[in-house]
Amino acid sequence: MRTKIPAPAILTGAPTVALTLKLAPANELLKEFSKQWIFTVAVLFTVAAGINSRGAITMMMDKLIGHPNPNSLATWTVINTK
Repeated sequence: MRTKIPAPAILTGAPTVALTLKLAPANELLKEFSKQWIFTVAVLFTVAAGINSRGAITMMMDKLIGHPNPNSLATWTVINTK
């Protein structure tokens, strides 16, 4: 999925929108958005977005499966890689 909104903006924007629209009580929203796993996932999404924008994923997949002609050959290569 592509978006023009940077991952850190989504991280800070989601709680802001939820608080502004009063989707839940403020104390509940802040309690849920302050949990450690939320920040861990947010940081991982930010890192993944950076890796993806630099083309590292494409480079790794090219080394893993190369450029097979039919898609079924690509699937077979990934499944049988040991």
